[in-house]
Amino acid sequence: MAPDGGENPVYIAGAKCWRRYRFGGWVTRRDAYDCNSIDEFHYYHRIGGDWIHAFNVSQPDGVAISRDKWATLLDQHRELESIRETADRVQEGTADLADLIQDLQAVDLPVQDSGPSPEKEPNEFANFVSYHAEGKLLDFPPQVTFCRRYYDE
Repeated sequence: MAPDGGENPVYIAGAKCWRRYRFGGWVTRRDAYDCNSIDEFHYYHRIGGDWIHAFNVSQPDGVAISRDKWATLLDQHRELESIRETADRVQEGTADLADLIQDLQAVDLPVQDSGPSPEKEPNEFANFVSYHAEGKLLDFPPQVTFCRRYYDE
């Protein structure tokens, strides 16, 4: 029997989901990325070809997403994202350079020795920090960013 698209998206307990009729029943998966189509949903909800999770199957055979397992990396991800946001606000003139420097001292982002001088070129320094924080954020495993979207309020 060919898969049946059915009505999509569907909402379960207020959560946006996509479903397909396969294997003799509906397979429903929660949309963590607010996708606009089933194809976009399939693209964003697989890691290495494996589904991330499902709602109504006893063994979804997806990637295990555990907040406890990824706790350390989740904290590091939040810290780097906060630094990047502060650096962007420094460039916009809505945050102090001292706040950015204080945040940098709390994480392993060695930019003060290799980048522009914060005292002489604060905007260039903030841009440099933002660029390097973004690079570090991209190095995280996809499970970490998924956990952030799935668990963070």
